[in-house]
Amino acid sequence: MILGDDSIWRDLEAGAVEAIRREFLTGKVLRSLGDLEGARAHFQSAVSTSPDQANGVAFLSQVELAELDWRHGTEGQRDGAIGRLQSLVDSNSGVIPDSDKQAALVYQLGGALFAAGRVSEARGRLLQGVTAARASPYWRMRIAIALGTSCDHLGYWDEALRWNNEAWECAESAGFDGYKARILSNRGGLQYRRGMFRDALDQNRLSVVWSRRLGNLFELVAASAGVSINLITLARYEEAISEAEIALGTAARVGDFRYVAKANEFKALAQYHMGLYADAELAARKGLDAIRGRGMDEVQPRLDWIMGKLYSARAEPTNSLVHLERARQTLLRTRDLEDLPGVEIELLRLAAFQDITKGKESAKATAKIVAESSFPIAKIWGAVALAEIIAVSCQPEGTAGDILIAALADAEGAGVAEASWQLNYWLGVLDGRAGNLKSRSKRFGQALRVLREITGNLSPDHRNAFLNAPHVRSALLAMDQSD
Repeated sequence: MILGDDSIWRDLEAGAVEAIRREFLTGKVLRSLGDLEGARAHFQSAVSTSPDQANGVAFLSQVELAELDWRHGTEGQRDGAIGRLQSLVDSNSGVIPDSDKQAALVYQLGGALFAAGRVSEARGRLLQGVTAARASPYWRMRIAIALGTSCDHLGYWDEALRWNNEAWECAESAGFDGYKARILSNRGGLQYRRGMFRDALDQNRLSVVWSRRLGNLFELVAASAGVSINLITLARYEEAISEAEIALGTAARVGDFRYVAKANEFKALAQYHMGLYADAELAARKGLDAIRGRGMDEVQPRLDWIMGKLYSARAEPTNSLVHLERARQTLLRTRDLEDLPGVEIELLRLAAFQDITKGKESAKATAKIVAESSFPIAKIWGAVALAEIIAVSCQPEGTAGDILIAALADAEGAGVAEASWQLNYWLGVLDGRAGNLKSRSKRFGQALRVLREITGNLSPDHRNAFLNAPHVRSALLAMDQSD
């Protein structure tokens, strides 16, 4: 490694400043290569050998150490980093003459709060840092990136897009190419939550290109994971698993436990949709194991949600309820507006299937959640659950029919093939119940067409597993008997 070659440094002026700077730069390089312990050692050396802890490089080394704690450490280390950063930000607000230092502190605190699931707090802190970062294109870009992510998760999409665009403009004008991959993957995430899944896939693929070009493994993890979830949404399951495995292998290599869990989550979700329930459970459990004791409340509920869906598919409602309730409690605490509706709807669906007399009540509550959600993917899958509840336990009432029709149009327009065939099928069932046989035939024909598209992208073994998944097999049998 170039920075480890002493000959590079022989002609530099001897002295503590050069030595500290060397330790800091070596730590940065090691971190980008995934050697977190090596990076930590060099950052600590830069701090311990500095005669002045307020020295720019020593200060930045302390900031890097804090980030290692909140991004890659245990829950206790993250909480400790939050406490230290809050103390520094609050005690130095308006005091630190170097606005770059204040911006660095605010950025790290915002990132740590976000990782802890305290997204609203993160946004508030980051907004405080905008003024401090105004004179620095670098910190203006970093804080804009973080604000875009926070606003995205809170559903403030117009604001998120403005911050994302500002981050890109800073990167372009100042030549910060190393951050383009992150900005692109964040934009992909924003487009995903806005229901623009094909566009999101394109942005994440561009992020993969930039990550590989720069050799940044951390950004490659995020970009590959983004590609995976969009491929799942578009029902391209085998491709999604391949991308999830790239993210998983790279995340394990660099010690990024959050993305080890997320990659396992995406792998499990794709396998669940293909009917590979045992494989999906194994992946989900590996994801939960990766974050145990690390307090990663952003990831844990989604893994529990998948476990709940798996147990429900295998007719084990008691086990399903345990995981779904745990997910719900975490999401209520973190105020996750994207995932909470889906988990609550899954609980309502479970209640209706366990006790048919609760069908009308569950359908009414589900329709309300779907109508109030601002996340397209939540509305689409919520409508699928609503259709199931109505079809097996009650009659459609109020705006339920309109909700299903609107969700089908959204699913077809956005390419959400899995939801599209299921909505067509359940609407066909409801049409048949109402005596609209011509409409039922049309709906069933559409469902079969989309099913053929999905299975056309699967290998023979996976195609067989998909077609034998209980919900697919029962739907195919019902449609065949309707002729």
